[in-house]
Amino acid sequence: MSVTPAQSVAWEQALEAAGVPGQCLGMVESADAAQLVIHQAGAPLLELAVAQMAERFEQAIPRRMGVDLPPTA
Repeated sequence: MSVTPAQSVAWEQALEAAGVPGQCLGMVESADAAQLVIHQAGAPLLELAVAQMAERFEQAIPRRMGVDLPPTA
């Protein structure tokens, strides 16, 4: 779930009231970021290009079906 900083406290309160566990996993620092970077204990844990993730997502079902689509399909 993505929540704006202004709504984060209300969201956490709603989760708690509903008895649903939740925690903040990170923050989007730039809408124009070319990479997803996840840090753990101050060290990079994962670094992936957004374009690569988009291509993998778009090709997931065709790849499993054995269909070879161009990357921009």
